[in-house]
Amino acid sequence: MGINAFALGARSVNSRARVHVGWTNTWHNSEYERRTAEYLIKDLGVDVITHHQDSAEVLKVGEKYSVYTIGYHYDMREHAPTTYLTSVVWNWGVYYESIIRDVLRGSNFSLFRLFSGSEKIEKVLGRLEEWGC
Repeated sequence: MGINAFALGARSVNSRARVHVGWTNTWHNSEYERRTAEYLIKDLGVDVITHHQDSAEVLKVGEKYSVYTIGYHYDMREHAPTTYLTSVVWNWGVYYESIIRDVLRGSNFSLFRLFSGSEKIEKVLGRLEEWGC
């Protein structure tokens, strides 16, 4: 869903935008991230690069090749001072506070039930209105 959202956002400002995806199949592997980012930049010619990883390696590669970058998890501008555009930053505290309040009120909250797959994704992440959007 993140890739689709990114593609829709890119196309909202450039109807001819194309999104290329490079899979690393890991949350944190600097070598894979670096090689994948270099492939996307050098072989496919991307002009903006982002990621869904736990490190800033992709931003470092973008900075090295003067490609615009978008970080993930935290403000990553220090890793790409001249190419950094923005970062996706999750405010999980709002969600955790909601769970804790429900538990304190006596709900039978269960992580096993939460991720069992039988409930809609809205039950897991909520709706945008619940996140203050």
